[in-house]
Amino acid sequence: TSLQSNRIQSLDADGFTLGTDASVNSDTAPYHYIAFKAAPGELEVGQYVGTDANAFIPTSVAPNYVIVIPGNTTGAATANAVVQRSTSMGASLRFDNAAITGNAISSIISSPPGFNVESPLIANGITYHWIAWTTTSNRINVGSYTGNGTSQTIPVGFDPKHVIVKISTSGTGFEGVHRSDSPTLTNTLHFINVANFADGITSLGAGGFQVGADSHVNTNLSTYFWMAFGAADNSLPVALASFTGKVSEGRVVLRWATASESQNLGFNVYRSTSPDGPFVKLNP
Repeated sequence: TSLQSNRIQSLDADGFTLGTDASVNSDTAPYHYIAFKAAPGELEVGQYVGTDANAFIPTSVAPNYVIVIPGNTTGAATANAVVQRSTSMGASLRFDNAAITGNAISSIISSPPGFNVESPLIANGITYHWIAWTTTSNRINVGSYTGNGTSQTIPVGFDPKHVIVKISTSGTGFEGVHRSDSPTLTNTLHFINVANFADGITSLGAGGFQVGADSHVNTNLSTYFWMAFGAADNSLPVALASFTGKVSEGRVVLRWATASESQNLGFNVYRSTSPDGPFVKLNP
């Protein structure tokens, strides 16, 4: 649905702030959240204002998955529904079970990077908020699979922490679903106000995820689209194997060796008389 008040009120430096609405903050009810951090070359957010004309929305990343959220809170459901599209999809899809009237996200472009929007995502004066991901090794991927009606494992190329699945068709029982690896989450969740369920996305594991026989994820011969997200990469570009410093002939001699380097251009050496600085760069 479109943006709503008194839910997630702000995104903060180390988390997010909730309002009192029962959809996010009912007393004693358990909630599961997924948090993404914008990162150059991986994830970008933005907005545009509709003009009733088809438009190209430029992005700095070459997107493989795009979500558009209408900012209006009134009007027909077809006008304020959240829409998604990946490069594996032949058309846009809603997260609920309804069909889209119009092309919505009509195409995703790699060069110049961005996506094209059409009705119902171009209503005049309405602000639309978008999120764009690009596929990256061990972090983000999109794809599709064909249902077999029993159970199967879907490879994604890394260990996923969150997975979204949406069948290619619309209709009752064909809502988009998702699951994270939260230790307290044992079932699959809907994006709409429907109880979670078993035998959907049954597990997230090494290299992919497993689906059961539920129609939301595995109707025989139906096409399903998936979006998988891995854990944040908090590794440093350089891993030191050793580092020593000693006084020699009135000078300090530093020696170091690296165990690994990734996209490292070199090293700078700084000196200070205090652990808290100020620091002076020594090398040119």
